[in-house]
Amino acid sequence: CMRNRPPSRLILYETRLNVRASARLRYHYVTGLAIWRPIPMEEIHIEYGMPTVDVAMPLLTERLRSMKKSGVKVVKVIHGYGSTGKGGRLRKATLALLEELKTSGSIKDFVGGEQWSKFELRTLTLIDRMPQLYRDQDLERSNREITIVFL
Repeated sequence: CMRNRPPSRLILYETRLNVRASARLRYHYVTGLAIWRPIPMEEIHIEYGMPTVDVAMPLLTERLRSMKKSGVKVVKVIHGYGSTGKGGRLRKATLALLEELKTSGSIKDFVGGEQWSKFELRTLTLIDRMPQLYRDQDLERSNREITIVFL
């Protein structure tokens, strides 16, 4: 049991996800004080399990809707590029769905991974809303396997 242990020099944290506030709530295990840390970005791996477009698109729509409802502001959708090298069906369907959702007002905007760069004006205007996105590992990589969605 943690209560019987003497406090160590190492600071240990218990992490819980609080999606309403879009931050990680951490508790110091000795003092019990809560510390809020911003979450840079949530991720949705729609290519996991290699679903067909007919299966993946309704699931993606539902996941985006539930994340928006719970307060998440930015989501990285990992859809893959396709095995043919021409851009897979899943990627094309994801971009078409996101364009549809943007038109209907369900999402604010999205940026394809190839445009996820500090030198793209569209990306800069979106990153200005959440400056911690400058630390994203895919920024500047021209990664066509992802799309960044602003809810």
